[in-house]
Amino acid sequence: MFFDDNDTIITFLKLLDMPDQERKTVLSEIIDPANSKFALSAVNWLRDLRAIGTLAVVDQDLLYTHTFTVKIGTLEDISILHEILVAGEYNIYINRPTVLLDIGMNVGISSLYFAAKQNILKVIGFEPVKETYGRAQRNVALNEGLGPKIQGENIGWGSVARTIEIDVSSERPGVAGIYGCRGFADLEKDNISKTTINIANADEIVRSARRQFDLVDPSIQIVAKIDCEGSEYEIIECLCTNGSINLLSSIIMEWHWIEKDTKQPSVLVELLSKSGYDVICRAPFSKSGMIYAFKK
Repeated sequence: MFFDDNDTIITFLKLLDMPDQERKTVLSEIIDPANSKFALSAVNWLRDLRAIGTLAVVDQDLLYTHTFTVKIGTLEDISILHEILVAGEYNIYINRPTVLLDIGMNVGISSLYFAAKQNILKVIGFEPVKETYGRAQRNVALNEGLGPKIQGENIGWGSVARTIEIDVSSERPGVAGIYGCRGFADLEKDNISKTTINIANADEIVRSARRQFDLVDPSIQIVAKIDCEGSEYEIIECLCTNGSINLLSSIIMEWHWIEKDTKQPSVLVELLSKSGYDVICRAPFSKSGMIYAFKK
């Protein structure tokens, strides 16, 4: 991982207060040129994050604390923190008891963010990549107050239960999916490897969750957050076809434009609209964007 030693961490933190030109020079000495643009953005994102939280170096780990604490291991971690805490992509306000299904848990940042929210009783996070799931579990363990609210599952969602092989980048595990490490020409090939993941049937998971929490309190709502690099089409189609989509009161979803299979957000909007949701689709002509769907 990028932040795997004290020297790199200290050097990167010094960049936060350097003039632009000096920052570019120092970055060129510690990072591959192909990643320089992303690294420069990460410096700016981390400056924003520092303004609303705290950074600390503990036992050669770079820790960030807001309403939760996580270990920053990669530049991608900074990007995800910025999307959630600064851009507010998941900043919904929950006014009744809720279970949150976090489909695409990644390293646990989103699960911890939701677990810290009022009225979220439980977060069930799903992450199919073993190494990424392990990092998520370690981040959850850093949060004694929130950890008991989070249940992790080392599986992905799909329309059919199966085992498949996918590409994974050690520096950007968040771009891994059934369509490969999509759309990032600057990914170093040396950091990409094959891994095997297990996919479970999405319909069965949602129905099982509904049965489980009906036994506790039938008024508990289930909300789904979905970010799984192209698998959202298969998942939403499966849930709509089998009717279990109706068991979800709201859906927060990052969509991805998949040119190979002509997958585009209008497909998701149509499926959700026909299932009785009011839908907001952001950036519909970009490569990716957000969908917010609320049951009428």
